[in-house]
Amino acid sequence: MNSSENSPLVKNMIKLDGQTALITGASSGIGEGLARALHRAGANVVLVARRKDLLEDLARELNQVRSGSAEALSADLSIARSPDEQLLGLEEISAWIRGHSIDILVNNAGFGSFGPFHSLSIERELEMVRLNIEAPLVLTHAVLPQLLEKNTGGIIFLASIAAFQPIPYMATYAGTKAFDFYHGLALRSEYRNTKIRFLTVCPGPVQTEFGGVARVPGEMTNIPRNSVDQVVREVMRAYSRGSSLVVPCFKAKFLAFLSAYVPKRFSTRLTEMALRSSLPKGKFV
Repeated sequence: MNSSENSPLVKNMIKLDGQTALITGASSGIGEGLARALHRAGANVVLVARRKDLLEDLARELNQVRSGSAEALSADLSIARSPDEQLLGLEEISAWIRGHSIDILVNNAGFGSFGPFHSLSIERELEMVRLNIEAPLVLTHAVLPQLLEKNTGGIIFLASIAAFQPIPYMATYAGTKAFDFYHGLALRSEYRNTKIRFLTVCPGPVQTEFGGVARVPGEMTNIPRNSVDQVVREVMRAYSRGSSLVVPCFKAKFLAFLSAYVPKRFSTRLTEMALRSSLPKGKFV
């Protein structure tokens, strides 16, 4: 059992009994942690990710706690429609949302890459753009009409502290997270006269599978990271308070503070120098 299932409830956490939350990227990491936390708060959860076996294991576990409270939808949100009958695409998940009552949407699915841009697969970079930008855009557009009709519920955007700073060798990833950051905050202001909660989350390095998926070298994956539990607790606290933005944990807050006050030209150059040493030999430009 994931440790977050045993974590204490956040003090004064919002009660979500009778609500339904759809979480993308729910098979591991922050997505799984938020699915568990929302479930503990009383919500029914719809778990969306590509790895069907992990999703079904999690749904089975949560249903043992509260029967009929979890559903698994295996999907690849980086494609419009999947040729695999066992895997849904973005259009199909969007249609599913429109046909069901959803109270909370967690836009968590995403991945990154590492290396000089010319050396990276353009197909993989475009897949990242579709998953990190297009998917939350489409799913948010799908769920908003019913949230507006009910004048309740909320949307959580998982951005990153990478949104505050251009990141050489992770240029596409930082760009996608900047989009998520600005889009989430803009929607919060756009719908400020409603009771819908819009929360943008900017975590720093977290103990998840991100480094392996992005093919980040070992020297960087050894950077001290926050636990998923720490991040989830701060996200749930911020959502309960109706906050518009949360930068979980001290390390991320410190990095965000630096990025706000150091000129971007200077900080980008420093970041490039720091990350260049992590490039494999022969990858310098």
